[in-house]
Amino acid sequence: MEDNFKSQMLEILEKSKQLDKQKDELIQQLTKEISQKTILIKEQKTEIQEQKEMIDRIYQSGELLNMKQVAKILNYKHNGKILGRNKIFEILRELEILMEGTYGDHNQPYQHYVNMEYFELRLKPREYNDNIDTVTLVTAKGFEFIIKTLDEYFKEEGKNNNE
Repeated sequence: MEDNFKSQMLEILEKSKQLDKQKDELIQQLTKEISQKTILIKEQKTEIQEQKEMIDRIYQSGELLNMKQVAKILNYKHNGKILGRNKIFEILRELEILMEGTYGDHNQPYQHYVNMEYFELRLKPREYNDNIDTVTLVTAKGFEFIIKTLDEYFKEEGKNNNE
């Protein structure tokens, strides 16, 4: 009976040691995950601050940006890839912010978004013939709107942005 008691106590002691080891491993794993997430949050805060500063500079300058400039300045990441001008145009067309249209009105904003002062249209003569193109330009307010729109788009689509 005494041997049985000793063996049970040793078994309990061994299980206790295993549980302690598992607990320590779990604590180490959680500490590592918290550390990684803390670093990620700091990086995201830095990106947000940089975006805010960029928007402030655009507001102060009063400059209009073409979509290529927007894409480069924005540096918006999805699935580890930076969205380019064409992808941003595609998303804005899908959301019916820009017109799908034919040659003349393709990628032009609907009037509502012009009235909201997100976009301006300018005429630009072609270099190789006498035709004139309409160019969509983005205001500072529009730049901020595009950021929010992309964030909402990827959130609603169940896609994670800025990965």
